Amino acid sequence: MLYIDARFIGQVSYKLRNFKKKNDYYWNFSCPICGDSKKNDLKARGFVYKNKTQDRLVYKCHNCGVSMSLGNFIKHIDPTTYKEYVLERYKENTSKHTPHANIKEAVPVITQEVSTDLIMAGAQPLQSNQEALQYVISRKIPQERWKDLYYVPKFKEFVNKLKYSFTDTTYDTPRLIIPFYDEDGKCIAFQGRALGKEQPKYITMKLGESVEKIYGMDRMDPDKRIYVTEGPIDSMFVPNAIAVAGAGFDIKFIQAIKDNATLIMDNEPRSIQICKFIEKLIDEDYSVCLWPENIQEKDINDMVLHGKDINTIMDTINTNTFQGMAAKLRFSEWRKC
Repeated sequence: MLYIDARFIGQVSYKLRNFKKKNDYYWNFSCPICGDSKKNDLKARGFVYKNKTQDRLVYKCHNCGVSMSLGNFIKHIDPTTYKEYVLERYKENTSKHTPHANIKEAVPVITQEVSTDLIMAGAQPLQSNQEALQYVISRKIPQERWKDLYYVPKFKEFVNKLKYSFTDTTYDTPRLIIPFYDEDGKCIAFQGRALGKEQPKYITMKLGESVEKIYGMDRMDPDKRIYVTEGPIDSMFVPNAIAVAGAGFDIKFIQAIKDNATLIMDNEPRSIQICKFIEKLIDEDYSVCLWPENIQEKDINDMVLHGKDINTIMDTINTNTFQGMAAKLRFSEWRKC
């Protein structure tokens, strides 16, 4: 049936913005269901690809999270063509021979470009695994972020399909997958979060040597205040937020937006090393949030877990953000607390 599916996706391609064939049985275009992006007409986060367990094509959008069979997708965008599609599949089912058996069947080749689709490498929707879903619920991650989260049963095996990194896969465990997309919606990295007590808790993998590990660039509005957290999960609670994911706050991308950015570090013990790092950021004229002494939680997610609502948290962040001389004066008091 694949050859029929492939023919009909080509037949409706004129209705799909930014339509492009990436590989055998693998197409990419702007999602016609959600519109993909109101700000960038070039964004394309809709994918049609071969289902690994069934001999058919399926559709998935990485922006709105919708997932459906190719038939239902065609029905949505072109009901007339859908009737032809159903008839063709019916005729094929009733045929006693397969005249197209010599057509090449696609096995996805994980190149740098194809690897941007984590589904192709075996990532599963969050809701497909109860352990991963319960973890996300336990962290109180906002439900609107669930569509951007995935699950893999064997993390090292998954990584090696995208970018060979682990020579020993004997001890392999499941992880929550958090994709990092750039401004154009291309996956540039991803983070695997342990669901148990495995160490390290977080493993972040880049899909290109030159990219910076910044989470949330695809959702960032440069015309609004940008909040920069350390971890991706913290950023999921904050409006217009990105996260550096262990890369540090002094990387090039953060330097480029520093006039419109607030840096939010975890609320860690005020050690000599942490104080030196914050002092360096203040000297470089960054706007920095200095958590007040009455905040005991270690980070934004911890505050949410202890019952603080996001509006209260944002008020605390905004009233305790300092820059320039005001930051230096506040920091001199803060470091003594």
